[in-house]
Order: sequence, then structure tokens, then C-alpha cells
Amino acid sequence: MDALKQSLQLLVLLVIGLAILLLFGPAVIIIAIVGKIEYRGKVIIDISHIGSLSRVAIGVVGFVAWIVIHGLLFSMLVPTPALISIAVPAQVSIDQMDTTFGWQTHQDGKGSVVLIRSATGIRGNAIEIGYELKPGGWVAISKEIKPSVLVGTSRIRFSYAGYGAPNTIELKLIYREGVVFSVEWSGVTDTNGGWRMLEASYSQFTCWESTGCSRGEVIDIRRVEKIDFAVSNRPGNTPGIGVVRIDNVEARR
Repeated sequence: MDALKQSLQLLVLLVIGLAILLLFGPAVIIIAIVGKIEYRGKVIIDISHIGSLSRVAIGVVGFVAWIVIHGLLFSMLVPTPALISIAVPAQVSIDQMDTTFGWQTHQDGKGSVVLIRSATGIRGNAIEIGYELKPGGWVAISKEIKPSVLVGTSRIRFSYAGYGAPNTIELKLIYREGVVFSVEWSGVTDTNGGWRMLEASYSQFTCWESTGCSRGEVIDIRRVEKIDFAVSNRPGNTPGIGVVRIDNVEARR
């Protein structure tokens, strides 16, 4: 019973000591190091009889204990913030092609003709390119985009449907200063009206050296400020009248 009583007393003293250290930790540490506290000439606390090195050691131990206690209480009372997982979208829309707004038409000056309008797409509208190509001719539509829209992506794709004279689809990515990189799919315009998808990684785009880039130069997507779709009459294609609808242009990560 005596041992139990002593253990309880020690436990009570330990709790009281920890409470005092927690609430008045800095003051206790200072007292331990200074050794004596006086108020209006009266000695309030005096432990100067303990050696100075011993008092410094007590102060250091008290300081460490105070830090540890506060750290434990802080970790218990303040919840650890949960890690938030931010989902990065797998694709970034460049243009849903619901309207012709912002798109400009271009032709070769050889007599080829191009007209665009909104038409039924996969979901909502698509842009329909109606063309008549002369031999070796081309027509195109282009639109300015934000340079940041392609950052963090690795490829670009779009859906299309067409019929009429089979010719080549070209996709161009263009810098502000007019440097052109392109990829093409030969003779694919005639799908008999059915929808298909075309996709190309940025590594597949080749530079047009005449526009200011070098052979083998890799496209810098951070500089791209314009996108361009062209229908061109390449060797083996058929000049004449046709239609191509383009929908859901997007970049993929």
C-alpha cells in the first residue's frame, strides 16, 4: 500500500510539474537559470544554493520538455490537413467548333474556292468546310488561340466527316511571327459522311523551313498562337468539289 501511495504521489507531482511547466514554462526556465527571484526586497524564490551548472542543466532540460509538451499538444489539437488530390483533365478543349466565329478562310489564289458554315456535328454543331480544289490547290481556315492552351499536353486530335473529291487534310500550328509546323493525312477527306477521328503527337509536326524554322526543329507549343485546318490537293488526290466537317478540337495530356 505504501508503494502504491508513493507512486500516486509521484504521479500527482509529475502532473503538477508538467502543468506548471506547460503554463509557466519560460518563467520556470528563467528561475532555474537565475536562481533567485526578489520582489520589493523580499526573496520570493531562492534556489541559488544549487550550483550554477546544475541550474543551467535544469533550465535546458525544462526548455526541451516545454518544447516537446507543446509539440505534442499542438499535434493532438490541430488536425493534420488532408492531402487534396487535384485531378488533371485528360483533355483540354481548343475549340468545340459550335460556331464559325473567329475562324478566317484562306485560298490558294489558283481559283480554288472555300466556304464555311455551322452544320450538325457529333454533339451540337461542327464547322463545315465546303471547297472546290484546282489541281495542286488548297483552301484553309484558321483561328487565333491562347499560347497557354497547349501547355502540358502532348498531342492534338479532332473529329471529322466528309464526302466528295478525296483530298488531304492538313493541321498547322503557327507561331505569332508566322512560323508554321504541320502534319497531314493524305486522301482522307471522303468518309462517305461517317465520323472519324484524327490525332497527332507534337513530335509528328514538321517545320516549314520557308517560314523561319530549321529542318528537324521541334515545335515549341508555348509559342503557338494560331491553329489552321487546310484541305489540299496532293499528288494522288482528286481535285474537285467536296465537304469536310470538323468538330471537337482538343489537346490531350
